Amino acid sequence: MDPYDDPAPSDIQPYEQVREGITRELRHAAARRAFITWLDQARKDVEYAAGHEHPGDPTHQDHEHRH
Repeated sequence: MDPYDDPAPSDIQPYEQVREGITRELRHAAARRAFITWLDQARKDVEYAAGHEHPGDPTHQDHEHRH
């Protein structure tokens, strides 16, 4: 399915039927954004000892390295 094709009739649904799902997705996105903002603030002043950086810390030059 090409996302740039015209929508099929089954792709179009009344707002009343999709409203709950949209609301749920928007709340999930807002919660994730709030958590990431909190996490960024919480670790703002954290300095890891060399060799003890968190493996997923994007500030670490080797943050994508996996074992």
